Amino acid sequence: MKAVSLGSVLMLSIVNLAYADTCNTYNSIAQDSTKTVDERHEAAKSYRSCLVKSMGATPQEMVIARSTAPVEEAKAQEEDLAGKKKFMGQNFGIGFAISFYDGDIVSDAEIVNGVVVAKSKKDKEARVLLEFHTLIACNKGRTNTDFGCGPFAALATKENDVLGGVGLGWLWSWRNKAASDGSGFSIGVGAILDNDVKDLADGFHVGKAPPNGETTIRYTSEPKTSWLLFMSNNF
Repeated sequence: MKAVSLGSVLMLSIVNLAYADTCNTYNSIAQDSTKTVDERHEAAKSYRSCLVKSMGATPQEMVIARSTAPVEEAKAQEEDLAGKKKFMGQNFGIGFAISFYDGDIVSDAEIVNGVVVAKSKKDKEARVLLEFHTLIACNKGRTNTDFGCGPFAALATKENDVLGGVGLGWLWSWRNKAASDGSGFSIGVGAILDNDVKDLADGFHVGKAPPNGETTIRYTSEPKTSWLLFMSNNF
């Protein structure tokens, strides 16, 4: 190995001290829970970059075997904060939902002894939703990275109808702490507008005689709004 001058050693020490101070500053911000998740994530990226640069800051003659553990730990910290940032951003979710109609929806009926009798009716409906949400509140100015709430928009499909309904509402979401990909669990409430809901036409009521002595059931198909409750896993 070539001899190393005293000047090189002093310069090496100065460079390492400068890097150490800078890296520690970034690391302190990345771990500061009073900072926003965006600030912490940017600091974590800078911290890992700083560590990588500091490992190559010495003259070639002075490079010795070093542990890469700090860099790996910094990488893990950066990825964890990236997942938290994603969780609090704009996310999609797939969920199970129940919608509640205002009164019964009768899609099939018949007239028996001069009275309308329902053959198929419902006041609620189970469905699968694709929802899109963003967590803009309940997170202390984006410093609470494990919980948040915000608005959502949802799409529902039905048989032979890709866009069966559109929903809007508010949800509450909890991050899956065991994962670093921003996944979480949400509960939401709102309303959904369904297309072409089949129901009895005006004048026809279950348990009553048909209007004007009619002998055939008439139906109507029109949009209807119902209340919505759903649970979803976002990704």
